[in-house]
Amino acid sequence: MESIYEANEFAVGLAILLLMVIASETGFRLGRRSAGQAIKDAKSQHLTVEAGILGVLGLMLGFTMAMAFSRFELRKQLVLQEAQAIGSAHLLTQLLPAEESKEIDDLLRAYARVRIRPEERQDVYEQIAAARQESARLQDAFWARAAAYGQKDPSPVRAGMLLQSLKEVIQLDAARWMAFQDNVPAAVICLIALIGLLAVMVVGYTSVCRESGSHSRFAC
Repeated sequence: MESIYEANEFAVGLAILLLMVIASETGFRLGRRSAGQAIKDAKSQHLTVEAGILGVLGLMLGFTMAMAFSRFELRKQLVLQEAQAIGSAHLLTQLLPAEESKEIDDLLRAYARVRIRPEERQDVYEQIAAARQESARLQDAFWARAAAYGQKDPSPVRAGMLLQSLKEVIQLDAARWMAFQDNVPAAVICLIALIGLLAVMVVGYTSVCRESGSHSRFAC
């Protein structure tokens, strides 16, 4: 997954900060260059443009935060549902004969350990790829054993309950993977960054209306 979400957060933040400083200084210098061109008559128009673009930036940030928050809540609910489904399947294995119960229960315990995030020192996307492969292997294993037991179990209700619970575990894994991939679109993040840089430039430009005597916004 090559996307902005794989980039180093510190490097991205530093780059955005540097671009904001450059944009502000550029706007300030452009404002000084046009300072003698009827600045008093244009002052209200400049401030209107500044207020408008800052309003658009605030609106975009609000919508983006709402999108991110809804996705976070969905992922949190799916984690809880998956934990409950694995716990329910674990309890149902206790209804099986000792041999089948131990086999499936051991696989479920291994599956639960895979679902827990490993050490922080490893790359998170490598961890996710490895966990996906191991999860798929364990799903095939405990489903095959449960299906084999269901074929010979004289009580279809007991086997049916276990198979239904295991099916829910597998479906929740797919739902969590889809939710994990459903990030705020990178295009939206880039658009907000561009609007933010433009807003900083406009603020630097209009600051000429309020400041005088300096050739640089940061030369105080």
